[in-house]
Amino acid sequence: MTNFILTSGLTLEEAEIIAQGIASESDHMIPKTPEEILSEFHACGGLSAKVSGQVAGIIKLSVLDEEKELFERGSLFVLPEYRKHRIGTTLIYEINKKFQDLALLSVTNVPAVKNINNADENQFLVPREELGSLLPIIEWPQALLPEDEVFLNTTLYNRLKNGEF
Repeated sequence: MTNFILTSGLTLEEAEIIAQGIASESDHMIPKTPEEILSEFHACGGLSAKVSGQVAGIIKLSVLDEEKELFERGSLFVLPEYRKHRIGTTLIYEINKKFQDLALLSVTNVPAVKNINNADENQFLVPREELGSLLPIIEWPQALLPEDEVFLNTTLYNRLKNGEF
């Protein structure tokens, strides 16, 4: 097991490492410039994992609406050499915990992330037909893929069930 620490900080140099990793091998993430990664990380919130002072992975939030009431947990990326050490799992659990009071969702087609979400009692898999007015927000600017699953945290799930969306 690799020892790592989590931090809410990210530098431009670290964002460059993450951007290179995404561009070189990720087929399920939209490529971003280091500046875009850094800006999004600091604008909405994020966590980075570091091993021996070097960035090993990140996860960040994105705002989905103009009112800044709806957020997506996304852009989880762990560098290949640090995978299989529970870094990604820890990043997901910790960002969920840190932002549990926000209306937070996750869209994924990655089996490992689906498994993590399914194992978390504070994440609810919601079928598309039950998403109501959330669906067009989630699908802008890109429609969900057939294999995508949508998970809502407890806060957002309760708001959906109370008819707020």
